[in-house]
Amino acid sequence: MRRIRAAFAAVLAIPGLLVISPVTASAASAPAVPAAPYNLLELDGGPGTSLMVEGQTLIDDNNTPGFTITPNGAGLTFTGPINPDTPDYWLYLQPPTGAQFQAATSYAVAGSADVTHASLAGAIGTSLSGTSGTLNVLEASYSGGSLTSFAATISFSNMGAPANPVKGELRFASTRPYIAGRSTVQQLFGEVPVGRHSSPKTITITGAGVTPDVLGTASLQNDPNGMFSITADTCSHATLAYGQTCTVSITAAPTQAESITASLVVPDQSFGGQRRSQLWATAVISTAGTYRPAGPLRILDTRKGLGASGAVGANKTINVKVAGAQGLPGSGMSAVVMNVTVTGATANSFLTVYPSGQARPTASNLNFVAGWTGANQVTVPIGPDGTVNFYNLTGSVHVIADVAGYYVTDGYPQIGYGYRPLAAPTRLLDTRSTHSLAAHEKITVMFDLGQFQYAGAAAVNITATGAQAPGFLTAWNGSPFAPEASTLNFTRGSTVANMATVPTGDCAFVFSDHSICGDHLHAAELTLQNFSSGPVDVIIDLMGEYDATQIPGGLRFRPVAPTRIVDSRTGLGLTSALAANTTGTVSVPAAIAGADSRALALNVTAVAPTKATYLTVWPSGSPRPTASNVNPAAGKTVPNSVAALLGGGAVNVYNAAGTTNVVVDVDGVFDHFAYAYPGVSGPDQTATVATTWIYRWP
Repeated sequence: MRRIRAAFAAVLAIPGLLVISPVTASAASAPAVPAAPYNLLELDGGPGTSLMVEGQTLIDDNNTPGFTITPNGAGLTFTGPINPDTPDYWLYLQPPTGAQFQAATSYAVAGSADVTHASLAGAIGTSLSGTSGTLNVLEASYSGGSLTSFAATISFSNMGAPANPVKGELRFASTRPYIAGRSTVQQLFGEVPVGRHSSPKTITITGAGVTPDVLGTASLQNDPNGMFSITADTCSHATLAYGQTCTVSITAAPTQAESITASLVVPDQSFGGQRRSQLWATAVISTAGTYRPAGPLRILDTRKGLGASGAVGANKTINVKVAGAQGLPGSGMSAVVMNVTVTGATANSFLTVYPSGQARPTASNLNFVAGWTGANQVTVPIGPDGTVNFYNLTGSVHVIADVAGYYVTDGYPQIGYGYRPLAAPTRLLDTRSTHSLAAHEKITVMFDLGQFQYAGAAAVNITATGAQAPGFLTAWNGSPFAPEASTLNFTRGSTVANMATVPTGDCAFVFSDHSICGDHLHAAELTLQNFSSGPVDVIIDLMGEYDATQIPGGLRFRPVAPTRIVDSRTGLGLTSALAANTTGTVSVPAAIAGADSRALALNVTAVAPTKATYLTVWPSGSPRPTASNVNPAAGKTVPNSVAALLGGGAVNVYNAAGTTNVVVDVDGVFDHFAYAYPGVSGPDQTATVATTWIYRWP
């Protein structure tokens, strides 16, 4: 007996190709065909019949314990379980008042008998009400006023729904053969992310009639938006003898968040004329590639034995736990964004951060000289065991890693923020035009993004210049106490830039005195503090922001293993070093950036420039912005993280002075996400800063 059950699952798969099978079907271990006499209740219901037979129900004494058909006056009573735990159906069938059923006779059916109507009453999961239809009697024998054999076909509607009548076959101690089948009544796909394909679900049809059943072409019905598709099919045009099976595999691919339904229909030669299975899925917005701010949270400090103990030696790799560390989620993270700092280096070297379980790439994340303390933002996929690797080439060096946030996978319990780049960087702060940030001074920068008022984080390039003493800057969301993390480290007189993804608060959250916010209570803000014994000038350029995903146009992050696309020293990407006041155009390989790609997470390194200079990275085909991304001194090798918009699948790199080699590594891709909440749609939108202002804390 087939059992009607609900089983939900949320799984992903790539759809396969539709395969139409030959006209044979599985006959392995097929049971023997039932012998006469036959006892049978077989009903097929279309959609909206309000009965448990919506789909198909077949109950016979060969397969159903507890199934009984008993004479009841001149009629019959059918009872038994549709669900084995309960007697889900009972049917009373009676001829017209004062009559007996006659073979080769057609009867009008109603809820109660009269001189012109046979009656059909009872319940099939739901009580029959307002029943009307036709009973065609094929065989009827009586003894002593009670039926001794009976065969009929029946077609009836319930509760006044004639568009989708229930059709079926009835047998009692009959020698009349029949065609019937069993099929999966419903297939539940569970939650399926919008824009993705579910794993295939299988509908099975089993021959259950004395006479073999010839099937027609399987098709999907009541699916106007084409959200389901058949990926494999061994049922179309198959012939099923008793016990033989065939299957149809189906995937769900919703295009917006809603409950979706459809029917798989396979025509057959039974009286009902078809095998019908209901398909159900709940479409949900994918969480994949959205960003969740965190902290910053320190997960590694080799000076203190946090995450790993002792300086990282030459040609050594340390493995550092990310998942579950310092309150981070134990699963569901695809990539982590960290500010990685090196200090106490004993030799010129570089650091490579890469996912565990993969070969170390040729890319580097930090290049440093002996004695240097500096930082760079690193975005790296997380290995399958929840860890990442840190490799040091030569000498020994201490490493500190502060997590700024992470990107999540499908199925993460909470959706994060979508990335929205600015069309061109916007300068939020430049203390050179006012006065420097004093020793230990704290400053809050506020910026109103207009409709994008639910920013959760900001992608900013922070530059320190003209420092009177060594120190570091820390940027955070304005909570009362600065976190134990550095965003940018500087020495006296140096110019140092670092890309940072900083959690933001809103103005009203930071300031109890709302007059500071004016009419911009929900303006985004970030706070910066100078941890130095002397003043320093600070420049902050806003490159993009992460906001609520209900707003159309937010990009989703797709992590890639660190991949080098430019090394001018070898002619990769750029044929030679960049001369002064020169721009090079870098085409991004199609294997990395596809048609839906809008921006890249890059690590850009200036290698040993002949003069102090700066590099600017921006989309090809657009005017060069005034902001800089990498600020190396002469002879230094300096990296910085860059979130670069693409223009025609390419980016430009500009060198201001001297000659410098350039290295570019890709850490990930920001892709267009076409699917949003019901009623929410629109093209990619870049954020625009309506107004900015600052508050210097006393």
